[in-house]
Amino acid sequence: MSRKLQGEIALLAAATLYGFFGVFSRYISFTIPFFYQQWIRNLFTAAAFWFLVKLFRQWKPVEQKDVLWFLLRSTCGLISFIGIYIGFIHLPISTNYFVSYAAATIGGYALGKLFFHEQLNWVKIVSLLCSLLGLGLIFSLTFAQDQIVYLFLIFVAGLATAGWLTFSKKISGTYSNLQLNLIDFAYATVVPLGISLFLREHWIFPTFSSVWIVTMLFAIFFVAVGLLVVYGFRRVEAQKGSIIMLFDVIVGLLVGYFFYHEAVSPQALVGGAIILFAIVLPNTQIFKK
Repeated sequence: MSRKLQGEIALLAAATLYGFFGVFSRYISFTIPFFYQQWIRNLFTAAAFWFLVKLFRQWKPVEQKDVLWFLLRSTCGLISFIGIYIGFIHLPISTNYFVSYAAATIGGYALGKLFFHEQLNWVKIVSLLCSLLGLGLIFSLTFAQDQIVYLFLIFVAGLATAGWLTFSKKISGTYSNLQLNLIDFAYATVVPLGISLFLREHWIFPTFSSVWIVTMLFAIFFVAVGLLVVYGFRRVEAQKGSIIMLFDVIVGLLVGYFFYHEAVSPQALVGGAIILFAIVLPNTQIFKK
């Protein structure tokens, strides 16, 4: 099996897991104060990576020239999380999804060209246009005049998502997958902790209740996703990887249908099929020449 195929499979697996994100979120909801659950979960995830780094002796001192890339990637992840969270509060959910996914895909293409000198051929352009069309068929774009600032914020959050996904390519060849994720989640623990303290959220001591068990499972979920994303983007072009990550839209539709009996319109089915075509197109041998 080629390195490229290994990377594609890893990203498909990561996207599949992302499709179940809503299941965890709905179950936990606001039973645990929001920012409190964020820093607790990230701390648990960082601790898991710290244990694995120690166990497999995967730590390497970070060189001065690489500090910027670690900070950029982790900051992008933080901006993505905060922007999408605020967007879900102030914008229709469908608009939030459409803008964030579209921005992440476009951002992945742009970053691939700017930072990794990836070629932009007609196959990739058709794939990008198809993915945007598919997203448009699945999610609607509706907003009021006074929501434009939040629309801009969610677009920036989508671009930041692309940064979090792709910037690992700059350092994943030098540092281990485990170390990259340890630093990322350690960084992601600090800001939610600060916000939680500022908002004076009520901190609930973890117990063996179902909601806390699911929260810990959610942390394990992020361990798996973090490893798969770094592994996949190390082996796949940023532009192609950004399209592959849209597979979680299709998984999300299936999860909504089978878990919550949510109706899937014929238009959404067509949109899902177009996105699937967009994923396959640049990763097939037929159009390579």
